[in-house]
Amino acid sequence: MLGFWFPITLLIGAVLTICVAIGGTLAHIRAKDDFVKMLPIIFVGIFAIIILIIA
Repeated sequence: MLGFWFPITLLIGAVLTICVAIGGTLAHIRAKDDFVKMLPIIFVGIFAIIILIIA
């Protein structure tokens, strides 16, 4: 909601979410999890990238 009034907070949040998504994906890869278990964090990263591009 804060990104509505202050667009810079939207960008900062998107970048931080992308970093968390990358870290989560790497953790799943290191733990040798199935691809299906990685899908939620991959989708979060993709949505954050979309928000970063649109904003």
